[in-house]
Amino acid sequence: MLEDIRFQLEPEDSGRISDLCGPTNSVLKQIEETLDIKISNRGSNFKIQGTVSKSNIGRSVITSLYTELGKKGKISPEDVHLYLRGAMNKSERKEGTNQAAKREPIKETKRIKSTLGIRENVSLPSKRRYSSEEQQKKRTSTSFDRRAS
Repeated sequence: MLEDIRFQLEPEDSGRISDLCGPTNSVLKQIEETLDIKISNRGSNFKIQGTVSKSNIGRSVITSLYTELGKKGKISPEDVHLYLRGAMNKSERKEGTNQAAKREPIKETKRIKSTLGIRENVSLPSKRRYSSEEQQKKRTSTSFDRRAS
């Protein structure tokens, strides 16, 4: 759902705002392209159009960069990129924890050899999820040695 977010940067400093926008609004364009949003401003008043989550990320990046300009006095395109990645990762972690709670637990199966010599897959109750490396170690440690049979 598209939404407009409006906010004002405080304290109003036209030099910092000019540095924030960059030459020919290059900093704002970089943020727009990365987040797929539309940013417009008149002085310290900003308006961001886009999805709610991406607009909030954009607002966070702009306010963080404005604060950084107050401390350092200058930002580079690399700084903009780092702030964007940091805000996006933070947002993904929030969404990821919500989605992880909704997922069903993974069923672990173990291949065993039955009395008839037929291999079967048996579901085992699992209390925790294993990383792919842990699963690989577990598979290799519990598999039957074919030479012994």
